[in-house]
Amino acid sequence: MKTILLAEDDIALSKSLTIALQMKEYNVIAVHCYRDAYIKFKENKVQAVILDIQLPDGNGIQLCKDIRKDSQVPILFLTASDSEDKIVEGLNSGGDDYMTKPFRIQELYARLNAIMRRGGFHSHIIKFGNCEIDLKRREVFKKGESIVLSPIDFEILKQLLLSKDRVLTRQQLLDIIEKDGQYNVENNTLSVHIKRLRHKLGIFQNLPYIETVRGIGYRMNKEVFYGNE
Repeated sequence: MKTILLAEDDIALSKSLTIALQMKEYNVIAVHCYRDAYIKFKENKVQAVILDIQLPDGNGIQLCKDIRKDSQVPILFLTASDSEDKIVEGLNSGGDDYMTKPFRIQELYARLNAIMRRGGFHSHIIKFGNCEIDLKRREVFKKGESIVLSPIDFEILKQLLLSKDRVLTRQQLLDIIEKDGQYNVENNTLSVHIKRLRHKLGIFQNLPYIETVRGIGYRMNKEVFYGNE
């Protein structure tokens, strides 16, 4: 049974989410403040964290940063605000996805399952649409024909694929690509790289491979990705 850490200070919402997740056979550790959430995270092996951004004794975004020092466990933010700045801040802190309140429980299930799958790439071959990428050989193919990508374009595509459902902010992409000092990408040229990737990949069943999430960043088109599974 998978264990979920739920940090939500709204007691009524916490109880209803706990019951709903238990019906899906999750073990739920429900807490209502920053301190207890951090303690329970340290004491238990959890497979995902559902985290309210506003907690009575601290900031959920800071808690996410603290968790990220030790773990890459999937984190889903809950927020009462649909402010783009707050959402971007949450994603930049290491969050995998977010939901604004109120939300539908079926969407919560879908998003939770999606972020829990994001680390499930065990093969070095990833297929998407009518393309595939060989991570070891650093090659990309469309309909069996090789596509020539620059090293930076390859890294961008690789990170978007490995993130799968997760939206990557522009800054997250830049940080990941530049983390080993091998590549240097200017913020104002990232759009150029994305545009070039889209041109090389083309479309699949009238859908673009890479989606722009306005004001936040980029992700792989879910319909393209799951249409191949």
